[in-house]
Amino acid sequence: MSSQSPESIARIAKTPASVQAGEKTYVLSTANGDLVEKSFDGGDWSLPNLLAKVKPNAAVAYVKGAPQRRIISINSDGVLQDYTINARGKGSAGTLSSANISPRPDSKVTAVYSNGHYHIFHQAPDGQLIHTSSDGNTWKTESHLSNASPIEGTALGSFATQDHKLHVGYQHQDSYLHIQHYDSGTWTDKALPNGNVDGVVDTLRIINQAEGDWLAIYQTQAGEVVIANAEEKKVLGTNDADGNFKPTSSAECGRVYNFHGGVHHWY
Repeated sequence: MSSQSPESIARIAKTPASVQAGEKTYVLSTANGDLVEKSFDGGDWSLPNLLAKVKPNAAVAYVKGAPQRRIISINSDGVLQDYTINARGKGSAGTLSSANISPRPDSKVTAVYSNGHYHIFHQAPDGQLIHTSSDGNTWKTESHLSNASPIEGTALGSFATQDHKLHVGYQHQDSYLHIQHYDSGTWTDKALPNGNVDGVVDTLRIINQAEGDWLAIYQTQAGEVVIANAEEKKVLGTNDADGNFKPTSSAECGRVYNFHGGVHHWY
């Protein structure tokens, strides 16, 4: 994400999962049990691309690997599964379902690719956050993030720094957004500055801007679209029940949000 209007940010925030590849932003939906992908080039949306059948309204996540996009979702049996999307937009099933990992029914998922491995985070039936990884073939559970205290069904977002340090964001029981940070074999937990949330976060993106610098974009269950970093927090507006974006007065008049080179400029 480099330069975005409040409307385009809100469009991304309301989707279960999105990823940017080249000049296009790809988004996923799982309504009616259909895993559907659409792309947005800044001007027009593509026609929907039906990829697979999934659990209706199932959690879903994108991860950009090498060289293709991979989708993580929960199948109709409640088990994590993956699909690889080729350059023609065709999906093929991966090997994740063979690991037989069953998240809690309301679990969200997030995934990141780093140092030749895929890393998936979900919420277990007991509420703990779980880290699973793969080299692209074999999947294994790496760790339970036991010092995290997420709400039930917490929204999740993740990223990895250039030196392959993993980060996963979630909503803590104190209602703040927290980040779990993995370094030298240990997970540490901290509340994000300006991470206080009015309500429950429904979708969450955590973007790494530079070392020690982050950007959170989220939508609450009430439809409020928020962008926050360590300096400030802005409410851009609200996505209503029909998906229409209603900006706040501070987000009107063609405001543009530029995120590039580790620096964020809010005009």
